[in-house]
Amino acid sequence: MGTFGQGIFLYDKWGKLVQKLDKKTGLTTNIITGLLTDGNQVYMGSNLGLIRADLPDLKNVKVFKESEGMFSWECRQGGLKKLPDGSMMIATTNGPYIYYPHNDKATQLASGILSIAGLRYGERNDKQFLFAAAQDASLKLPQEIEYKDNFVTINLSGVSQRNPDGILYHYQLTGFDSGWVTTRNPEIRFSNLNPGNYQFTAYLSIGTYQSRPLSLSFDIDRPLSGKLWFQVLLILFLSALCWLLLTIGNRIYQKYIQARMVNKLETEIAHKQELTARSIFICPAQLQRTERSTAQ
Repeated sequence: MGTFGQGIFLYDKWGKLVQKLDKKTGLTTNIITGLLTDGNQVYMGSNLGLIRADLPDLKNVKVFKESEGMFSWECRQGGLKKLPDGSMMIATTNGPYIYYPHNDKATQLASGILSIAGLRYGERNDKQFLFAAAQDASLKLPQEIEYKDNFVTINLSGVSQRNPDGILYHYQLTGFDSGWVTTRNPEIRFSNLNPGNYQFTAYLSIGTYQSRPLSLSFDIDRPLSGKLWFQVLLILFLSALCWLLLTIGNRIYQKYIQARMVNKLETEIAHKQELTARSIFICPAQLQRTERSTAQ
């Protein structure tokens, strides 16, 4: 709760006073004209400009100055409003101002900022791709990773000027991890990834503070046996091979049948020739017996 002369009071859900923030504990003024919470931070409009503190303990108080492109004009009562694009409109006695928290690099470096330094792949991680220091929230690896190189290591880089030792990394690889994984190690390894499309998402946290999430998309190529053109070519090759084997087998079978028929014909001809020869060469004794039997 902001007050007009006593700073800001923080109460729990039971109405008990938890924390008080005033000039003695970090504010430049005790006159608060407006409050706006944004994630783990609270923004305070005052008679001396805009002030911000971290929740839930109202620590790390920051007073925005004109040297940072801000102002020291009095904020109107209830003059803080968050816009749909994440920016903040601030009504002052000198007119409206627009503040873009996601573009405030100095603030992010103080609290904590995450970037993806690079990606290495291959069984020995000897191939790599480096990313620019200034990054969008969504990155895409420009080329596919071959299936034989499906060992992937993603290097994160977290910076916090306030508490560098308190950085925790949270990540999830869609299609591989079933949930979020938390670690202090900025080097994230994945091995034996199946072919397909993957999206790696990560953010860092320090206490109650969370950075904006980053995502990296990459593709693992299919092995040769899994590619459509290879499968079609293999089917055509096997079909041609089957046709060739059937053709050769059919010709061999036809030759076998022809050989059997020739052998059969030759056997029949030889048998007939033998019978003919027997009928021509009859011995005289047989002829005399035949004549006697006829005369009787």
